[in-house]
Amino acid sequence: RLSLVGSEMCIRDRFNGGQNSVSMPLVSNKTTEVTMQTWVYLDANTKGPFFKNGSNNGYIFGTGNGDNGFEVGNKATMLFAGTRWIQATNTSYGYGWKLVTMVINSSGVPSMYINNSLVPGTYTGTSASVPTTGTYLGRNVGDDNDSWPKFNGKMGAAYFYTKALTLDEITQNLNATAARYGVSSTNS
Repeated sequence: RLSLVGSEMCIRDRFNGGQNSVSMPLVSNKTTEVTMQTWVYLDANTKGPFFKNGSNNGYIFGTGNGDNGFEVGNKATMLFAGTRWIQATNTSYGYGWKLVTMVINSSGVPSMYINNSLVPGTYTGTSASVPTTGTYLGRNVGDDNDSWPKFNGKMGAAYFYTKALTLDEITQNLNATAARYGVSSTNS
């Protein structure tokens, strides 16, 4: 189930790693000052991309095995499609519900947060190419074929912002929604 209110997409779905991804018109063609955020449930068998903006271009984040791909694994993974994989660390998500956030700042530098903790690393390198065509949940559309992993887990909500959220704003979002997913907020 998907609903779109402004730039907030609220979903409740179980992705099966197959063809039940969500496709929608392109949300934004910006390559700087953007934030994508999603509540996902991760277990030992989870794989795949969570959220992508752009088709053969743009940016995406999900879970992988620590290599250049979205294979079964529990490592925080980002990609500037057609440009570069962004894996400065082998940081594990852990298991259960997580609020995962990808922020691209005004200089085009990405960062990732798990709940409200910054994933450590230095993310220097080529900037993302301009997103075109569409925005997708659960699939790396355009760069994939039948052999590319698709997301095979639960997703509770997805949010897109045309600004780079600050740590305080990410923490506010976590605190506002954590109880829905049985996660402790920073206020408790």
